[in-house]
Amino acid sequence: MDRNRLRTQGAFEGTSAERQERILDAAIHEFASRGFNGANINIIARRAGVSIGSMYSYFESKEELFLTVMKYCLRTLYDALSSIHVTDGVVAAFEDMLRMARAVSIRQPEVTQIYLDCSSQSLVSLSGKLSSEAESVTVKLYKDILANDKALGRVRADLDIDSTAFMLDNLVMMYQFSFASDYFSERKKLFFGSLEVSDSDETIRSMVEFVRSAVGASY
Repeated sequence: MDRNRLRTQGAFEGTSAERQERILDAAIHEFASRGFNGANINIIARRAGVSIGSMYSYFESKEELFLTVMKYCLRTLYDALSSIHVTDGVVAAFEDMLRMARAVSIRQPEVTQIYLDCSSQSLVSLSGKLSSEAESVTVKLYKDILANDKALGRVRADLDIDSTAFMLDNLVMMYQFSFASDYFSERKKLFFGSLEVSDSDETIRSMVEFVRSAVGASY
């Protein structure tokens, strides 16, 4: 990391929490509504009530601002997972994750939209610059829960932890995206017929029972 980037990062972190929040809120709205390529840092500055000079003293480029926003969005998503513990078991943890994904997406759809955009191939060069711990939070959580269940004999003895963790994460991710993306929302309606049905607690219970059966849970 060069000295200029260190300087700008330190400048943003050193400003007031209220100012940081205004900038992040404005940036989230702009990136979620226009995407990275269409987003305009001048509009973000104006919406946040700061000068363009101040913006560039905080962020060396639009890319650096986007990465800061993405890290903030990921923290928001992962903070929701803090109440889930390894000893909860995979069935209970999976249900909690589905409910959290739904709640976060309904409450903060723009955060989920940016997370979805960052997973696209067009932004792979940016997403690749996020720290390796970004996605490893959920990976470790799933694997630890599954390993604990397997050690206690609460799931199938032949269960492959790596592939099961991958599939569980994808189920939650696609469910989360269906609340924040028009494409995934319409796709969901093709299966359920209406959003009222697909967004119900009964749908979550059905998904949980599917996972319970797939892992051979004994509880």
